[in-house]
Amino acid sequence: MFDSLSYLQGSKVSPGCSALESSSPIRDNVSVTVDHGYATQTQSQIISIVHDESRIRRSKPRTLSSRAGLVFPVRRLAKKLKKSTNCKVWKNSAVFLGAVLEYLVSEVLQLSSAIVRGRSRVRIQPRDVNFALRGDRDLDELTKNSVIPGVPIMKSMK
Repeated sequence: MFDSLSYLQGSKVSPGCSALESSSPIRDNVSVTVDHGYATQTQSQIISIVHDESRIRRSKPRTLSSRAGLVFPVRRLAKKLKKSTNCKVWKNSAVFLGAVLEYLVSEVLQLSSAIVRGRSRVRIQPRDVNFALRGDRDLDELTKNSVIPGVPIMKSMK
């Protein structure tokens, strides 16, 4: 790119040397056409173009959650794991925990929304979540010792 610039100005530049390193000064009022399809420009504009092209274009930083395709915050789960266990935690373990939690939440919400629709209502209440947990055998076994605030204790509905 600069070899054509030096050729147009009449200076002799060796093939390994750019026009900016050559002994002949480049004037600001000299206009040249650059090979990259840019219009006629002055030396300062050409230098800014070269710096823009050499700059590495970085994409936006993506979160671990978006890379894993999860909604739950993986970094926050990793911090909580690290804090609660006082050990080093792999990123994969936090991603796995996030995936499991997201699955369980979606399962409970799906069951409780089916209960709400069956009763011709719109809003999910804690009572509906409790019915959903007690109505599913696996979720009942997983949450048999849990108590949801504001809901009377129910026996499982096997």
